[in-house]
Amino acid sequence: MTRVLDVYWNADLTGKLVQDAYGVLSFIYDSDFLQRAATGISISLPLREAPHEGDEVRAFFSGLLPEETVRTRLAAVLGVSEKNTFLLLREVGGECAGALALYALYHIMSIVIDIKKLFCQHCAQFFAVKLDI
Repeated sequence: MTRVLDVYWNADLTGKLVQDAYGVLSFIYDSDFLQRAATGISISLPLREAPHEGDEVRAFFSGLLPEETVRTRLAAVLGVSEKNTFLLLREVGGECAGALALYALYHIMSIVIDIKKLFCQHCAQFFAVKLDI
């Protein structure tokens, strides 16, 4: 089964981190990001249309996670292997240090729904106040 996380750089969709059925990670830049970006997310992952695969992808994304003891404890709490970079990022990738954030599609959709609800509530309150004047 293939799994996918959307990768954001300062709230801008930059690409997708993909884990294939064998656990191999790859990263591919979003086509819109490629058209407007001057630089990639890392020197080790330069801008290009072809997917990045292999050790440089695993090393870069693993580097977004805590190290050693903290990573071991985090993995234990989440019930996943400390070596499974993808599953750890799926759970905590939205809280990475720095400008990058990783989210599963279901997470993004729940945020969009929450924003729509908040907007509708705000509009209802705004118009109710304005109508009372």
